[in-house]
Amino acid sequence: MKKLFDNKNYVVTSGWWCGKVDDEKRVRYGSESIREVSFFSKWKESVLNNTTPRKIMVFDSASPVKPDNSQLNGIEFLSLVNNPGHSTNHNGHYSGYTRSILMGVTYAAMCDADYWVYVEQDVLLNGNGIIEHCIEHMTTPYMFGSGEGTPQFLQQSLIIIRKDGFFPFLEKMNKIKSRDKEISPESKFLIATSTFFRFIPELCYRAITKKNFLGKLTRKFISLSLKTFKGYDELPIGYGRTRPINFSRQYYYFQHGTEDELNLHYEQLISNTKY
Repeated sequence: MKKLFDNKNYVVTSGWWCGKVDDEKRVRYGSESIREVSFFSKWKESVLNNTTPRKIMVFDSASPVKPDNSQLNGIEFLSLVNNPGHSTNHNGHYSGYTRSILMGVTYAAMCDADYWVYVEQDVLLNGNGIIEHCIEHMTTPYMFGSGEGTPQFLQQSLIIIRKDGFFPFLEKMNKIKSRDKEISPESKFLIATSTFFRFIPELCYRAITKKNFLGKLTRKFISLSLKTFKGYDELPIGYGRTRPINFSRQYYYFQHGTEDELNLHYEQLISNTKY
């Protein structure tokens, strides 16, 4: 299909890890196929069919299983020396996810891009021009998914940051003293993009992770304050981890897809090509 948009200067980045999970207690959502190396080809096809990036860069957390050369054709692929781990159990200050975010924003800045777009490795997109559609609705330098219907304040599997937010975002993220397993990346994004939420002590955000009384109080306060004081826009599309998914919508994205959801998505794509 011919691209309908080509006037936005943006790069798409993602993270990568594939292999046996040591932490068997961690809940795994969606089909197991989204965690296999073969899914990378579907992710790549989804990005190329629906977006027009100047570059695609994938940051690998020293994964034991990597896409092969044919899958990586046309994609920049950069690997860390060691795997930092998941945000709930990691080494060092940042988890692998957050490192891929910080490196992605830095990469976009060094490419003189006007926008940085993050597409998580288990996300599929629908709708040619989906990123341009989202950019048209931006009123701040930052755009995240709505956290409604999820345990978090916001979603971060599809992110857009405008160039005037690159270095402020990096600066504010690096000023947060707590590690990812102490304050979740979602909460850190809230802090980094809002002056109001930066006034809340880190102790309160850490209490949210511990699920104690102070954490419950902080969560309630933030939830009530989000509409007025959040420093970012919400994506004008669904769904991320939110369910149900309307597969007839012109634009959508989703992660943690089940087998049924993946089948419905591809059935809709086949149906659309008939017209």
